[in-house]
Amino acid sequence: MIKRLALALIGAVCLQASAALAVTVTIGNPAGAVPGTLPTASKTVGTVLENISGSTPGLALSPWTGSATPNAQYTAVLKNSRADYNYATDQKSFSVLWGSVDSYNKLFFVHNGSIVQKLTGIDLKNSYGVTYKTDALVTVTGLIFDRIVFASTGYSFEFAALDTQPVPLPAGLGLMLAALGGTGLLTLRRRRSNSG
Repeated sequence: MIKRLALALIGAVCLQASAALAVTVTIGNPAGAVPGTLPTASKTVGTVLENISGSTPGLALSPWTGSATPNAQYTAVLKNSRADYNYATDQKSFSVLWGSVDSYNKLFFVHNGSIVQKLTGIDLKNSYGVTYKTDALVTVTGLIFDRIVFASTGYSFEFAALDTQPVPLPAGLGLMLAALGGTGLLTLRRRRSNSG
């Protein structure tokens, strides 16, 4: 009985974990972005300017230029640099104000050390109709990740309003575990009463 329940639990977890996800990229109006505090990168390589405001000619162009909040903070990943953001739990969605989309901007979604999705400025232009040198509010759903990497091989990759959503625990998981624990305790109790 216990073995069957354990196998059923393992099967349910495997089915939940292997459910096919369809990655969806949505491009929104940058005016919909809300300024906020950006997280600090877990790791940087090269030159990364975090929580800066205003544009610096020849270095970084603020994604907030021309908005109602031109002095809001953003991060700039300069040429041949990257910024990694690690999460303690799996994340299921992502949105960012991608400033001045360029061909050399690269965004990697990583899960358990493997790249699960890559999105570049070229992808935004060719697949989603974003014009180079414009800002875009980019939302990505339908993938599981625990790290995001912003990388630039050119001028810079500016971004702001970074937001992610964690994967919630399945609602019934706690109840199922409690039921299995209760069943195990009852079985143990029966065995002890039968032997004594």
